Amino acid sequence: HYEFLSDIREQIYNSPFEKIEIDDICNELGVGRTYFHRIYNAYFGTSYLQDIINSKLENAKKMLAEDFTIEMIAKITGLTQKEIENLQ
Repeated sequence: HYEFLSDIREQIYNSPFEKIEIDDICNELGVGRTYFHRIYNAYFGTSYLQDIINSKLENAKKMLAEDFTIEMIAKITGLTQKEIENLQ
């Protein structure tokens, strides 16, 4: 499972705004959601959801450095304006 999950994690960080359906991942692995979350956390020391949030925050920081407005970043990332302001 590790190689497949590593690919998923890489996809999360390379394409943070692409929606990856957890049910599709579970079907591909042949496991239930609970077990998926358990093994993801065991392999990476963080949750699937936290990786998604972290990838969006990292990209929001890059966008701030590139002079995107907070409003634009919020619209693109789905983060709140307050979350983005806290990155500054």
